[in-house]
Amino acid sequence: MQIPPELVDWVAHEAHEPTAVVHPSFIPPSAVDELAFYHPGFGNTPHLLRHVLGRDENNRFFARADSLSANWHEKMADVMQRLRLYPAMEQGRAVLIDDQIGNQPTGEMHGWKVVHWKVAKGRDSNLEVVHQDFITWAKPGEDDVVSLFSWRPYRTAVIQPQAQGPVANERAVLSQVSR
Repeated sequence: MQIPPELVDWVAHEAHEPTAVVHPSFIPPSAVDELAFYHPGFGNTPHLLRHVLGRDENNRFFARADSLSANWHEKMADVMQRLRLYPAMEQGRAVLIDDQIGNQPTGEMHGWKVVHWKVAKGRDSNLEVVHQDFITWAKPGEDDVVSLFSWRPYRTAVIQPQAQGPVANERAVLSQVSR
């Protein structure tokens, strides 16, 4: 299935392996003790994930998780597998949003429930491009909190022409590029 242009930067192609959750990850101090156990990006083993193309009953395309490493907590894995991340624009920037995840029958995590999910492009501490998932959590009697985790964009091998000698583009080199 052809990936629509608005989702090309967000989903893996068939040959792509899962990508890793990287720093930064953040949980607000008011919820960190309760959510760190469930949250990707915390712990010693990297969390792996892969998003692929999905299509809903109205023929709208979205990104969905199809592969998660075994170290995802089962409740968070359930949330990830129920996500339908639709392309949108926010302040002139492309994002993915699931504003219906709070209506899904997902389990609470120490009383917290995921009620909104947004993915946006950002930068890590080395100024490299990352995708960042902003998760809104609700708990009765508490203010909502937003946590985040980051992951590297899917990478693909692409042949790029390189000038050599008097004839430009006579050789090609294999290089890693981010989509």
